Amino acid sequence: YDSTFGGGTCSSTSPCYDVTVTQIDTDLSGINAILYSTYLGNNNRDKGLGMVLDPDGNVYLTGYSESDGYPTRNAIQSVRKGNKDIIVSVISPSLSGDASLLYSTYFGTSGYEAGYDIARDANGNLYLTGRTDSPKFPLRDPIQYQSHAGSCSGSPCIESFVTKLNITSN
Repeated sequence: YDSTFGGGTCSSTSPCYDVTVTQIDTDLSGINAILYSTYLGNNNRDKGLGMVLDPDGNVYLTGYSESDGYPTRNAIQSVRKGNKDIIVSVISPSLSGDASLLYSTYFGTSGYEAGYDIARDANGNLYLTGRTDSPKFPLRDPIQYQSHAGSCSGSPCIESFVTKLNITSN
């Protein structure tokens, strides 16, 4: 999808980074073992933390982005709203270039969110787990209606979340 590192210059103590997705054939060696490899990101910190494959070999990943301009496609949320927003991206390693990014979105609030893990069911629904410090995290049919995120010794408290997404219908 993208052969250019977009990391920018964050700081010498905390460098910028991009998500990378790489498919390797362990029966091959050297550069021939790399079947597909791409960057995903822009001008700040973009980090992949969880991934799952579908039966067709498409890669579903989640993590977070601190970048404006993280690549989006058919997005629920096309712009970053907070310091760190969840990212959900789908890559097809069987395609190349722009066509390999099948779906990509930010998902978050004005707070700090990160997706830590992702699962996919047989119907294509995605399940995300992660963290948020926002009492305005988007809810639908929640088990817990009230956020307990407040102030924890002067810093925002962190809550975990579980979210089910249908990216086909957004």
